Parts: sequence; structure tokens; C-alpha cells
Amino acid sequence: MMKFFRLEVLALLLTVVAFESQALTLTPADCTVGSCWTTDVNSQLTADSIETLVGSSVELTELYKSEVDDGDSGLFDDYLETTYSNLATDPADALIELLDGYAIDCSDCYISIKDGNQDPALYVFSLSDWLGTDDITLLDFWPDQGAISNIALWGGVDSNVYETASVPEPSTLTLFGLSLLGLGLFGRRKA
Repeated sequence: MMKFFRLEVLALLLTVVAFESQALTLTPADCTVGSCWTTDVNSQLTADSIETLVGSSVELTELYKSEVDDGDSGLFDDYLETTYSNLATDPADALIELLDGYAIDCSDCYISIKDGNQDPALYVFSLSDWLGTDDITLLDFWPDQGAISNIALWGGVDSNVYETASVPEPSTLTLFGLSLLGLGLFGRRKA
């Protein structure tokens, strides 16, 4: 019986670890055909220019934009926060965090990372694998000869933000632990 109880605990721990939220990390090396596009065009980005670049038939809109020098804007700027790092000269890294208690339902989501003065001037990644609840980490964009000037999230016009019903992780683990303990004690009494 104790052996079965240990297997239950092990299965529970593996489940909790498997469902732990992870940040989506993007680098220039992740830019592969079909999920990333680049261009040397240095003009101001618009939803139409992103649609054309990625070949989207969905009408896109700018959901969020973070500029290194000018702050954040867009429909979702109250729910996201960007921190730039690797600032020895100019930012090559960034962390886009979704504020606690919110998630993004984003159809046909893309992220653009722009320098403007380098080759390529712009990276656009598909966020089809993004859950809408994870942070997005950007690493090593133009580390030696440029910098990130702005980042933008683009999505279908039906994209929205919703509140998540969250139970703090320690509470969740405590509930699981107490449930297993109860099952184990109940099983012992029957045996």
C-alpha cells in the first residue's frame, strides 16, 4: 500500500512540474522559415505592413508597443510591462511580462522586434505557440552593433485580455498535498 502511495505522490509531482508556466524565449537564432520573417525596410510599422510581411489574411491590429525611449502604448499596455536589459551600450535583451491575474487570447499573434539601423532592421515572430499567459523573453538582438528600439505585439482584431482565476501556487500545492494525505490515511484505515 505504501508503495502505491509513493507512486501517487511521484505522479502528482511530475504533473505539477509539467504544467509549470515557462517563459517563451526568442533569439535571432530561432528565426526559421514559416515562423519568423525579417526585412531591411526601416519605415514606421503598421498593421498592414505586418500583414503583408507575414502573408496573413487576418486583419491585424497593434495590441501593444514598447519603445525603449518613449514607454508603452496600445490596447493592452495596462496588462503588459517590458524591461530592457543588457544595457552596456544599448538594449539587446528584453522581458515582456504579463501582469498577474491576466491572460491574452490572441488569434494570429505576432511580435516584432525592431532596430532599424541594422541588417535585418526587423524581426517578426509568429506567436502561435504562445499560451497568452507566459512572459516573453527576447535575447541577443543586435548585441554588438545595434539595439532594440521597439517591440510590438500584433494580433487579430478579435484579440482580448481576460482575468484569470488564480490560486497562488503554494496554496495549490498545499491542497494537492492534503488531498493525497487524506487519500493515504483513508486507504490505510480500510486495509
